[in-house]
Amino acid sequence: MTPCLFVGVDPDLKGGLVALHHTRKDPIVYPTRIFISVLNSKKRKKIDINRLVCDIQSLASGIPAEQIIVHIESAPVYNNGVVAARTIGYCLGIWETAFASVCLEAKVQVVHSRTWQNNFPCLRGLKGKHRKTAIYNYAKLY
Repeated sequence: MTPCLFVGVDPDLKGGLVALHHTRKDPIVYPTRIFISVLNSKKRKKIDINRLVCDIQSLASGIPAEQIIVHIESAPVYNNGVVAARTIGYCLGIWETAFASVCLEAKVQVVHSRTWQNNFPCLRGLKGKHRKTAIYNYAKLY
């Protein structure tokens, strides 16, 4: 069975979703839907999960869940503070929940980066900067 929809997500508050549909040449882009909440006179940005789910439903309508591949990656940057790390984790959880609510019958398989990297012979034996460069060059091929 050939996948019909490939989705990549940057789960940050300033991130978004990019999808490649098998019937379209141009990518489909949705920004992260946010709203401002006020608690104790402090403004905080939050992800609007209802609008996010509506975007995903319109994107995935008519496509069986097993033909949708979603890549969500979130990694805190070195030297980020506790609040930034918490925000990244919060955003990642919201995106995963939104996709799970739309594709209820889909099987979710979490693949850690170390697992999929072990399946690429061009990365074996490389460490540090050389490994990152090889991953970057390999991604540019596609």
